[in-house]
Order: sequence, then structure tokens, then C-alpha cells
Amino acid sequence: MKQLRAITKDPRHFVYSLRQNMKDLLVSAGVPQREENRILGHALGDLGDRV
Repeated sequence: MKQLRAITKDPRHFVYSLRQNMKDLLVSAGVPQREENRILGHALGDLGDRV
């Protein structure tokens, strides 16, 4: 949050809200879920995801 507050002083901005907005944009752009997870930093959990 310190890094975010250095960029914006808007109290409505939170790290979580920025992350959620990114996910919404990725979904609307039709990005495959595997790539969404990689961009958002989620762990790959399924055996089929291991490459």
C-alpha cells in the first residue's frame, strides 16, 4: 500500500481493487484462464497446467 499511496492519494484505490480490475479486463479481452493466472501471479495447481 505504501507504493500505491506514493502514486495516488485517492482513498478509494486499494491494491485489491486494482488487481480485480485487471482480472475483469483480462476476462473481457478473452485471455485464457491459464494466462490470467500467470499475469495475476496465481499458482498453477493442476497437473495439466505444468509446462
